[in-house]
Amino acid sequence: MEDLYKSFKCKKCEGEFVLVADDVLGMEGGRYLSCPYCSSKHIVVDKVGNSIRDCMSSEHSYVRHKGAMRQRR
Repeated sequence: MEDLYKSFKCKKCEGEFVLVADDVLGMEGGRYLSCPYCSSKHIVVDKVGNSIRDCMSSEHSYVRHKGAMRQRR
């Protein structure tokens, strides 16, 4: 079974975000991934998993708000 989600971490702003693995594979033809917070191209794959909770960092706590996962601050 393939992994469904990939977690990325920005080297510049230390922001973390999760994408669906199929969307990442579909990016071809000169396209690149960038950080949604600072638009930096310097990102690395942090975690890969089948559940979105597996990919989220254990350092932060997340709550469900109106059906979406949000980071508690």
